[in-house]
Parts: sequence; structure tokens; C-alpha cells
Amino acid sequence: MKRTHRTLVRASLAAFLVAAPATSQVAAASQEPAAATPQITAADVPVPQAPAPYDHPRLPDEPDKVLFHPNSEVEAAAGGLRDGRRHGPWVLYDRGGTVEARGSFADYHRTGEWTYYHPDGTRREQGVFVEGQRQGPWYAWYTNGTPRSAGEVERGLMTGSWVEWSRDGALLNAGQKKLGEREGRSTWFHPNGRPSRTGDYRSGVENGEWREFHPNGQLFQRGRYVMGLPFGRWLAWHPNGQPLSAGVYGPDGQVGVGTRWFDDGT
Repeated sequence: MKRTHRTLVRASLAAFLVAAPATSQVAAASQEPAAATPQITAADVPVPQAPAPYDHPRLPDEPDKVLFHPNSEVEAAAGGLRDGRRHGPWVLYDRGGTVEARGSFADYHRTGEWTYYHPDGTRREQGVFVEGQRQGPWYAWYTNGTPRSAGEVERGLMTGSWVEWSRDGALLNAGQKKLGEREGRSTWFHPNGRPSRTGDYRSGVENGEWREFHPNGQLFQRGRYVMGLPFGRWLAWHPNGQPLSAGVYGPDGQVGVGTRWFDDGT
């Protein structure tokens, strides 16, 4: 779908592209100062607190149903039944016999609180199911116990505000999602907490003006996307604020001749 949509976007952009102003736009780049650093940093982003572990009910000593992995005597799952369908608490196991997930079923649909585990027994994901679909806040962790992601889910699809962290605990990204795809404003961060890039998404691809920044906070580059494709004038700067490059993009890439400068402005 996205490939077909991008093909249509390329055709539309090609029809409206006017390459003549490219030379004047590039020449003017050295006269245009880099914009000020945005105020938002990783410390400004509200992040959800890690939830406490769920207190899952224990299985009875003799559960109603025990399933095994194919061609194996290792249990794959065990839990209760009602009218021949999964109901009540269940435990899922990996091929090594380690608990992979705990939660409950209602008439064969996952329901209520569920926890998924890494092979070492630490939490991997945690949240609630409603009628077999993830719903509400969901939280995920790396194997070392640091948070990986957190946000809201509606009918099984990520929606609203989501945040992501690196394995060492630094905030990587904060942004909006809709129907499982990025939608609206999203910001990435450097390990020092300053923004690395920020802009808007539409249907999961970059759309509108985007800005990228050096780790020292200086603007690195600025330009516009149209449904995932860079389009129009793009400008870039060195970490010291001196112009780095300037060019104009059309549906098939750079238009005309771009310009580059050394960090001393020459």
C-alpha cells in the first residue's frame, strides 16, 4: 500500500515541481542562519511509571488441560476449561519449559491482566486484554530490566502517546501513534537528552517540515517531506552553526547542483 501511495505521490510532485528557483534557493542558504534549538529535551517528556508486577493466580495442581510442544514431552500450556474451551488462569511455556506468559482466558479469548516473560524469567511485556485484544496501557522491558516502550493500545493497535527507551535507559523517542502507525508529532533524542530529530508523521511516514540537531543542540538540517519523500529546499549546518550544505529535492531525488561549505564558512 505504501509503495503504491508513494508512486502516486512521486507522480503528483513531478507534475508540480518547478526546478528553476533551485539555484537562487541554494545561493541564499549561506545567508540564512540556523534556527534556535527547540526547548524540549528528554527530561521534559512525561513518561508513564513502570507498573507493579501482576499477582497472577496459581494453577491448581491438576489443571483441566495440559498441552505439549510438538514431538516433545515439554509442556506448552496448561490451564482451565469451561465447556471444552480455555477459561480461567493459564500458563504458557517455551520449548525449554520456562514460563513464557501468564494470564486468563474467557471463552477461549485472552482477558484481563497478562504478563509475558523473557527466558530468564524477567518481565518482557505487561498489560490487559479485552475480548482477546490488547487494550489500555502496555509496558515492555529489555532483558536487563530497563524499560523498552510504553503507551496506550486500543483494540489491539497502538494509539495516542508512546515512548521508547534504549537498552541503557536513555529516552529514544516520544510521539503519537494511530491505528498502530506513527501519526502526528514525533521526537527522537541523543543519549545526552537533547533532541536529534523532530517532525510530523502521516500514515506512518514523514510528512511536513522536519528538523535534525547535532548533539550540542545546534541545528543540523531542516527540510520538508511529502509522504515520506524529501521535497523542496533542504539546508544543513555544521556543529558550529556555519552552513554545511544546501540543495533542492524533487520526486526523483536532488534537483540541479547542490552546494557544500567547510565549517569556516568557505
